[in-house]
Amino acid sequence: MWANRNECKMTDKMAGEIIERVYISKKVTLPQLKQVRHSLSYSFYLMTGISEDNWPEVHAQWESFDPLTLPSPQKRLKAVRIPPRQPQDRLHQAMDSSTPSLPRQLRNVGASRA
Repeated sequence: MWANRNECKMTDKMAGEIIERVYISKKVTLPQLKQVRHSLSYSFYLMTGISEDNWPEVHAQWESFDPLTLPSPQKRLKAVRIPPRQPQDRLHQAMDSSTPSLPRQLRNVGASRA
């Protein structure tokens, strides 16, 4: 990935070739192809100074692609819900103020004195 304009030597023809070869490989999913397009858009910004646009050849190639021919994602990147920690030891149970069997002095351990 490029950091500044001096490092980026991208041309319209090169950008079109890159996205076309990635599509023809049929090894990327649609979200991955969109990421390639986004990366090429960044190179367009570095070379021209115009943001939120892309190389004309990338636009032309994108319109010719059929997204249904690309493979579907195999793994979902959805977060796994981690259950809250349950108190396991006696110390946590002894510190729980809702336990009625504890004497009043132990239930108020840690409470601030005003």
